[in-house]
Amino acid sequence: MKSPSKTNEKLNSDYIDEKNRRKLHKKEIWNILHTYSVYLNEKASINDMQDYKDFIFGVLYFGTKKDNNFNKQFNDFNSISPLDNVNNRNEAIMWNCRFHNYINMKTGKDLFECKLDTISKRWGNYNKISNSEKNII
Repeated sequence: MKSPSKTNEKLNSDYIDEKNRRKLHKKEIWNILHTYSVYLNEKASINDMQDYKDFIFGVLYFGTKKDNNFNKQFNDFNSISPLDNVNNRNEAIMWNCRFHNYINMKTGKDLFECKLDTISKRWGNYNKISNSEKNII
């Protein structure tokens, strides 16, 4: 049997306080959001995209329900840039980056450069992004 991941150990340990547990939880949510979008098939079907949107909405809405501020920020951003308007992998990648930057802006953190190649290098799918996509801003 495999041992639990380091993150899992941190999240479930008795020595971590609730504030740091939430911070780690948010970090893992960002990992899920960015990774899922980057690894979507370039030619994802309508059903694949709907599954993606349902999953992301579920993570953001239900996974952050106890954090009223983050939940409100998701709803505010979703009204400006609806997740429902995301129709392909590139749009998903960019939506996630812009949403993350929106949250970073609200919390006074640095912004990330929202370019496909920069995001793909960071989240692990750079070699699968086609050359024509790498030039898209």
